[in-house]
Amino acid sequence: GVSRGLGDVYKRQAKRHGVRFHDLTALGSEDAFDPDRGSTDAWLDNLHYTPVIGRQVLAALGLRARP
Repeated sequence: GVSRGLGDVYKRQAKRHGVRFHDLTALGSEDAFDPDRGSTDAWLDNLHYTPVIGRQVLAALGLRARP
């Protein structure tokens, strides 16, 4: 997840403003991008994810049924 200190700052700020904080940094970590392997079902490259990760983001936000 977000580094402990920074994540705590984000969580406090979100709470202060009455919004929910979602730590999505671990999404896709089970299929991390490997430059030697190239693109996967989850990652086009190290900066661009595919709809597989997009669906995980939506599910984590409660906007889609979990796959």
